[in-house]
Amino acid sequence: MGLVQAVLELGGMAELCWKGSSDPSLDIILEMDGFGSESREKLRYEYGLFLEGSFSSPVVQVKREYLVRKEKGQKKTIFDLERGVAKTISIRGLSGKFPSDQSLLEVINLLDFEGTMLRQFISGWRFYRLLPTPFMKQPNVAVEARYLQEFGQNLSAWLFTLQSRPSSYKRFQKVVADLFPDIQDIVMQPPQGVGGIRIAIQEHLLSRAPITLAQMSDGELACLALLSLLLAPKELGAPLYCVEEPENFLHRSLLETLTQIYRQYRSELGPDAAQLIITTHSLPLVDQVDIADLLLTCKENGATRIRRPARKKELSDLLSRKEISLGELLSSGSLED
Repeated sequence: MGLVQAVLELGGMAELCWKGSSDPSLDIILEMDGFGSESREKLRYEYGLFLEGSFSSPVVQVKREYLVRKEKGQKKTIFDLERGVAKTISIRGLSGKFPSDQSLLEVINLLDFEGTMLRQFISGWRFYRLLPTPFMKQPNVAVEARYLQEFGQNLSAWLFTLQSRPSSYKRFQKVVADLFPDIQDIVMQPPQGVGGIRIAIQEHLLSRAPITLAQMSDGELACLALLSLLLAPKELGAPLYCVEEPENFLHRSLLETLTQIYRQYRSELGPDAAQLIITTHSLPLVDQVDIADLLLTCKENGATRIRRPARKKELSDLLSRKEISLGELLSSGSLED
């Protein structure tokens, strides 16, 4: 959609910037290990995007933008622009001035340009706030779904797509059977009076028609959706999943099992495994993670800040002795300063 439209979609600079400041500017810096390509696994990239604008108008300018590759202690600047003027750009035949209200990543689309690879990498990130009712219970058009949508609204089409990958879907079916022993199969039904498909559940002990999508529980649908993401084949997967409160609708035992499945799948895939970032208020889920992987959001003088409790060595020592769980430490307030 382009940089300016993306800022507008999020409410403009007035909503993006910290509301305790009168400075309408925003700095974003990302540091990443490779972009999922085997030939670039050992490379580290740093990307910076510095925006400035106005609280009262939709005007947005790129104050600075850069991309740096780091390899074996050496740094190479792929590009570095200030207000559209190229200080450094390692693309043959390109130089001079670029639009200052656009990111260079949306201006240049050359296949061998590392900025293009960065844009494609980020475009593969997936964000989820799964809502079984009403979104996941709606019928879908019977076409291939390249990914599950944010609210799970194309769940039936997504599972229909996974069925066309027999090896991955067979594993998915096995895990579903382990989690829900009553489930015999997930079948596709044409919805009455509407073109398309919807999933239904066939159970072992039910002799008549399957349980329809509308009759399935919210927890069952949420679990199937999360499990389908964890076990998706590589060509349908993503480098990064961001999931809002996965504990919603799920029993704590299912949540613990899903965490174990993710760990197992991650150990199998190694560097090809997706990174998972979740937000949660669930203490049992916090108990499932290592303190090194925990980030704590705190409100401080009107600003939301992120802290790493693992930097407190005494907490790591306490957890190593298994005298208290990470969730209990969080509940007691010991993780905060």
